[in-house]
Amino acid sequence: MFGMGGIYVENLNDTIFRILPITPGDARTMIESIRSYPLLQGVRGESPVDTDFLEEVLQRLSQLVMDFHCLREIEINPFLASSKRESCVALDVRILIDWSLQY
Repeated sequence: MFGMGGIYVENLNDTIFRILPITPGDARTMIESIRSYPLLQGVRGESPVDTDFLEEVLQRLSQLVMDFHCLREIEINPFLASSKRESCVALDVRILIDWSLQY
């Protein structure tokens, strides 16, 4: 699932889902398909966020879950996106592991 979080999810249901694995095209489509996408492009003088990095993050998370089947859920909320990838940061992450699925 990808979305802007906060009121955008709670009140506008502005999210999109894909089934794993997430391809580069899937990741780009997910980002561009949410109604709040224009906010990521920069509004009122704000710099656009690095959507290439957001695409990479979605793909890496997809690969992580594909590689480790014991990962049942990963929630990153909030993930602060920025125009500079080195300034992007996951502030809170919750990972649910099913230990019965260890290798």
